[in-house]
Formats: sequence, structure tokens, C-alpha cells
Amino acid sequence: MVQNGAAMTTSAYSTRSLTSRIWRALVLLVLILAVVVHAGAGWVFSDRLIDGAFAVSPTAEFGDPTGTSLDISEVSYRSPIGDIEAWYIAGARNQWVIHVHGKGATLEEAIPAAEALAPAGYNQLIIGYRNDS
Repeated sequence: MVQNGAAMTTSAYSTRSLTSRIWRALVLLVLILAVVVHAGAGWVFSDRLIDGAFAVSPTAEFGDPTGTSLDISEVSYRSPIGDIEAWYIAGARNQWVIHVHGKGATLEEAIPAAEALAPAGYNQLIIGYRNDS
């Protein structure tokens, strides 16, 4: 009888252990599925969420920083290859935003982002690279 009791206890333990493992696996599967769905939805809908957030101002005249409402100062910074052009926009905060354009882009393409951030009072620097024309 003790053997049957021991067998039953072992059997009950195995069943409980198996049930516990199944529940843990299901919870893990649901968590993984939630992360995948969240990441996938963010990737699919990201363009719709930020569409127009940094739209080009119709009054901005690219190539001329005076075509915007921003008070832009033309400055330069020293690099190992010489002085490089940059634009500075003064702000009231002690924090800075440094705009860096992509390959083939120009300083002017940072103006919409700078206009969007200006009301927050950040100091902003729009930097150029070597070989910018």
C-alpha cells in the first residue's frame, strides 16, 4: 500500500509538474507573441503615426536659412580638415539638439525639425560635413 501511495504521489507530482510546465510554456508563448505583434505593428504603422510631423514649411526657401521664422546664425566649427559650416539657433534651455543630415542631404533639410523643436526652447546646431555644397 505504501508502494501504491508512493506511486500515486509520484504520478500526481509528474502530472502537476507537466501541467505547470505547460502553463509556463503558454505564458511564455503569449508574451513572445505580444512582443512580436507590438514590434510588427510599430513597424507597419510607424509611417502613418509620424506622417507630416516634420512636414516642410511652405514658406521655407531651401538654400537660404532666412526663408524661415527661425533666428538662424551662420557659424562654423573646426575639424581636422578645416572649418565646416553650421547653423546655430539659440534657445532658452541648457539642453542642445544637434541636427545631423544624411548622405546627399543639406543643412536646409533640418529646418522642419528645427522649427518643430524651437518652441521647446532647445539650443540647436545644424552641422554640415566635408564636401557639402
